[in-house]
Amino acid sequence: HTFSKAFLGLSVECARCHDHKYDPISQEDYYGLFGFFNSTNEFGSPAYGPDQTPGPALLLTSEEEEDIIDFLEEKIATGEAQANQMIQTADKDFEAWVESADLESELKTGIATGLVCYQDFDQMRKKDEKTWIDDNPADPLKPARIREPVLGEGVTGDAFYIGDYSTVALGEKVGWFERTDPFTVDLWIYLPQFYEEAGIFTHCEDIRLGYKGYSLHLKDNRLRFIMAHSWPQNAVELLSTAPLEENEWTHVSITYDGSSRADGVKLFVNGKAAQCEIVADHLYKGILYRPDIHTYGFRGFALGYRDKIKTLKGGAIDELKLFDRALTEIEVMYHHNPGKAGELISTQVGKDQLLAFYHDRNNRDLIKVREKLHSERNHLNRLMDTIPEIMVMGDLDQPRPTYLLDRGDYAARSREVELHTPEAVFAFNEQFTDDRLGLANWLFDPENPLTARVFVNRIWQMHFGTGLVKTAEDFGAQGDLPTHPELLDWLARYFMENDWDIKKLHKLIVTSTTYRQSSVVSEEHLALDPENKWLARAPGPRLTAEMIRDQALAVSGLLVREVGGPSVYPYQPAGLWDELSNKSWRYPYLQEPGDGLYRRSIYSIFKRTSPPPAMLIFDVPDRSTCTVRRTSTSSPLQALVTLNDPQFIEASRVLAERIVRTTDDPQNQVYMAFTSLTGREPDTEETSDLLHFYETEKAKWQNRPDAALAYLSEGEMPWDKTLDRIDLTALAITCSSIMNTADAQTRR
Repeated sequence: HTFSKAFLGLSVECARCHDHKYDPISQEDYYGLFGFFNSTNEFGSPAYGPDQTPGPALLLTSEEEEDIIDFLEEKIATGEAQANQMIQTADKDFEAWVESADLESELKTGIATGLVCYQDFDQMRKKDEKTWIDDNPADPLKPARIREPVLGEGVTGDAFYIGDYSTVALGEKVGWFERTDPFTVDLWIYLPQFYEEAGIFTHCEDIRLGYKGYSLHLKDNRLRFIMAHSWPQNAVELLSTAPLEENEWTHVSITYDGSSRADGVKLFVNGKAAQCEIVADHLYKGILYRPDIHTYGFRGFALGYRDKIKTLKGGAIDELKLFDRALTEIEVMYHHNPGKAGELISTQVGKDQLLAFYHDRNNRDLIKVREKLHSERNHLNRLMDTIPEIMVMGDLDQPRPTYLLDRGDYAARSREVELHTPEAVFAFNEQFTDDRLGLANWLFDPENPLTARVFVNRIWQMHFGTGLVKTAEDFGAQGDLPTHPELLDWLARYFMENDWDIKKLHKLIVTSTTYRQSSVVSEEHLALDPENKWLARAPGPRLTAEMIRDQALAVSGLLVREVGGPSVYPYQPAGLWDELSNKSWRYPYLQEPGDGLYRRSIYSIFKRTSPPPAMLIFDVPDRSTCTVRRTSTSSPLQALVTLNDPQFIEASRVLAERIVRTTDDPQNQVYMAFTSLTGREPDTEETSDLLHFYETEKAKWQNRPDAALAYLSEGEMPWDKTLDRIDLTALAITCSSIMNTADAQTRR
């Protein structure tokens, strides 16, 4: 809807349910156009966690940060290449070790290295009615806590069976691994049935917090491993191609090398590497939990029941082990079946696998390289975590299929639709690729009849108040015809031939004779052409809400002209946002003294459920839908804003201070106030009226010094106490009154 209205000047909403009644846009055209936007890599929910951006995002790096990132990535790539070469090198020491060492004994000893957790569920002791303790021999100070356990036969001894509310929580910070840390999770799983979706273990936050952390799930009985900062776009995700067998115990190992890449994750099933599909491979920020008002605490490494993740009900877990290193392939096999591993090492395949194990255990140079590599990865990770992001659009590698929906019902899919645009506008032929880049090329193709015309019409509307086509949002059959079709065509061609240069288009219009005419309306013109369709006079549209506020700030000298930066929080009635929600994590309105109060309105924070009230009163849309032509109303509430809003009171007072410092003559003061705010000189009658108003206000405030002080104290900018309080108040109110007139709010 937004695309068609903003760029094509067409209303396609009707075609969602049926062919358009007035324009040549079919329902198939609607869904063909929709298909271009149907493959965005997001799941339709915001991410609430700290430093999380939902959907595809762009890092907002400075040049210095980019240089540092490039430098660190180059060093990391060099370190990885060096480590890989070392691992693959079989030197004389390795050959001698193979010949002389008791390999099975070496494996048995080596496999215990790096073990940080071992839960066998065989010797649990009761703590209270619902809680049991299972000791952790690898770290006795960090046992596991088990709620409502259901025990049954396991691989060896007892196993943890998962009931409705059964949970296992490992000791504090057991499994606390950053994306830069290598680790291994090893466990046995029993599946009594087919699971379309279920969680096996989690060391992550909820889906509303982007699954931040790492976790193992089942999808159609296939293993699904996720490591994420903000899933799915800032994540690594793998899915095994073969499902696990039902009604038997399966040994599963996940090893990770700390590279933040999918190829650094290996899934093993019964000691053998599992074939996997890489679903996501774009992890570039940290995965560790950070508390804020949205996170509700962290559960740590957990098994069993988990809110908002389907439970592996009826399934079982046994022999859970965590290592703070990535086990080698031969170690995983030995862990699964020592006998098979012993047989394997006598073969060439086993010898090749022993090479990685040997280097892990004995290569001091490799250990140093890996330590340096780990340090550089941590450095990069810390830097990346400080860089803000902005949401952008990004497509899936494999586009989603798009279907025509019967009468627009999302649950009533009809036939599949190919990507295309309305042929009545301009055919989407083979020269354009079937993606958003192709759509952009189609949009700006010289043969497209709408894009340039729609845009230049909107720029014309910005300057003249009304477009050459009055219905800027609708160039279709129900819209108005252009008042000057040849001019519209010429401007569109000029715009395209000048490389779509918007600044040049603005300059052309505002320097034209038509725009530079007088805006004074004669009775004859008013009678013949009240809407100024024939452009016999200059336009006189009222300023937009943003312009009215920005003008007040600019004239007073308060406007901060800094370009760019985050949103700011100007004056707003206290507690307005608090009325929307009583949740503890509701977003506060962060108004504070400083430049943020005086930035241009384009930088003001805009909450769609509670838009800035002063802006709404001056006809700013609430942004729930795309609006290309605003209504313009005149109401008493608008005067209420300009006369009482702290932003305007403060601007009036600061303008008055500047004038008083320039001249002490009241007549000159009101003259300067009027010319500053309206852009023209007052006539004799206006000057007399303003002077009389000023004197009246001065007399009124003469006996109310405390009230005058309260008025001058409005706003965060302190008033100049060297100036006379009464004179300043009277002039400030005079400025405020001028600011409230049509002359100050109209462009003439």
